[in-house]
Amino acid sequence: MSQWSLPNYRVNPVLSQAPIEEGFGIEGEPGCAGQVGTFRAYARGGRTLRQVTWAFVSDATQYIGLQIAPVFAQAGIREMRVKADFTDGTSLTISRTVTVPASPILKLRAAMPASEAVCGEGEIVLTATANMEGTLRWDDSPTTDSVRRVSQGGVYRVRFESLAGCTTRDSITITLPDKNCALPNIITPNGDGLNQRFVLQNYDAQNWDIVIYNRWGRLVFQQAGYRNGWQADNQPAGVYYYQLRHKATQQVLKGWLEVVR
Repeated sequence: MSQWSLPNYRVNPVLSQAPIEEGFGIEGEPGCAGQVGTFRAYARGGRTLRQVTWAFVSDATQYIGLQIAPVFAQAGIREMRVKADFTDGTSLTISRTVTVPASPILKLRAAMPASEAVCGEGEIVLTATANMEGTLRWDDSPTTDSVRRVSQGGVYRVRFESLAGCTTRDSITITLPDKNCALPNIITPNGDGLNQRFVLQNYDAQNWDIVIYNRWGRLVFQQAGYRNGWQADNQPAGVYYYQLRHKATQQVLKGWLEVVR
């Protein structure tokens, strides 16, 4: 008893209520537009899931299962509602907003189509272009540059990954000309119409400047942008020496040529 004849009371503390945990959770991410994503539902607190229904409101699509793999054709924001039915007859619903990243578009092109490739024209320029920022990886090279120069035929493949982690690939086949790039070493300017001129077969001759010397080193012919016309006019039979220089690349080709009359 208190000094005022009142009974003593013990004040009981108020117990804070533990937060109520949802009976299930969800994890996963949507794929990039046009690619597969994955979502999974799992039970909490010792409960057992019987069925899970997934609804994406804006797409009016619905899936059933503990794990789903939806494909969204378009990028954008989706409202996802997930209803979980438990074995004890109860159910819960979770709503989430998910963002579907845009899929990148990648184009790989050759600056010179393979069908137009000719002897002596050097390397072919490959250019990979994407519609968003990201990183390029070539299958056959450590470079991450979008522009490459190649001199070998074959299939070239490149992979692109956007900042959002979306990937795509492209490839191109380079077919170099199945041509003989050897230059002729004999002409017969005898008027029969056969093998009359020094012709740079399978070369784009006008891309080359030419000089021709006789066996004593005297200049007998020169032309900027050769036009396949030299037939040793006013020159005797014998061996001549030529030098070709490519106008753009400065590549030099040297050789000898016999004139037979």
